[in-house]
Amino acid sequence: MKNDKNLEKDRIEYVYQEYLSNKKVLKKWSNKNIGNQISLEERHNIVKGFFIKNNFDIKNNKILDLGCAGGNFTGTLLDIGARKKNITGIDIRKNSIKNAVKSFPGICFKLMDARQLKFPKNSFDCIIIFTLFSSVLDSNDRKKIAIEAKRVLKSNGLNIYYDLRFYNPFNRNIIGLNKKEIFRIFPGMEIEYSKTTLIPPIARNLGIITSILYPVLTKISFLKSHFLCVIKKK
Repeated sequence: MKNDKNLEKDRIEYVYQEYLSNKKVLKKWSNKNIGNQISLEERHNIVKGFFIKNNFDIKNNKILDLGCAGGNFTGTLLDIGARKKNITGIDIRKNSIKNAVKSFPGICFKLMDARQLKFPKNSFDCIIIFTLFSSVLDSNDRKKIAIEAKRVLKSNGLNIYYDLRFYNPFNRNIIGLNKKEIFRIFPGMEIEYSKTTLIPPIARNLGIITSILYPVLTKISFLKSHFLCVIKKK
């Protein structure tokens, strides 16, 4: 009989295989969509601003991308000044790691379960946690991941967190995390958060006027679908 860890791993693998075999889903996620492009640019600019505000030495500090998938944001770290030798990406899916290694040679990618990280404590200056917790349905597993992230993060280190802030009624394979849940899984840490990202189904369907309407609509708080947080280890 498989243990709970393997059952959750199998569930995630099944869900992503379903996503990746669905042409409609792939089209929806495509970076060719201008709404997706602007959302990513917005997120990256905010993260860069967080690094600057916190005097983070992007060139020399060690960074872990937790649940890196195919390495898309891992690669973005290079664009904002990180060095390949200082970046590590981990994911639970073999195909994700395979694709990441192929796309970003020179960066260390490892097949690993975020609930049980194989790194010594205080190994990293920054941990990137993007759209990971929304894929983890079990609240105890979310807590385990957060505990492990805190363990391998150095004192005064930063978690950069980005994820859904409310449930998607059309997708039972993901959840939203409100502020209460974020504070629950990261107790005793200093959390600075902001709302960002226009609700994706809206952003993806604005067409040729996306660049005009996107910044206008993101001024409306309830249309922002994600939290972007800096979570500091004291």
